[in-house]
Amino acid sequence: MLVFPLGIAKKACELLIGESTDDKEMILDTLAELVNIVGGKVKTLLADEHISVDITLPRTYHNVEGLLEVAKGKKGVQVDLSFDNDKFLFFLTR
Repeated sequence: MLVFPLGIAKKACELLIGESTDDKEMILDTLAELVNIVGGKVKTLLADEHISVDITLPRTYHNVEGLLEVAKGKKGVQVDLSFDNDKFLFFLTR
């Protein structure tokens, strides 16, 4: 799970589509595609090492509360990250 503040999500979207937008649906769709690309690459790299993983298709949420409901009670590893001094997090779980 990746949790992006809106500012980082907008920057990532702008980098991918080449223009700035405030359209939240476009931002969410672009982030889903970014995660899909990265996840596919990671899966390929792991397969090259004979490691098989299952990765679900990306799902996006309009707010953190919806995501927290999905992650409720799950154990995992959290990595705190930042981009241009904006903080976001990555949470890996089953």
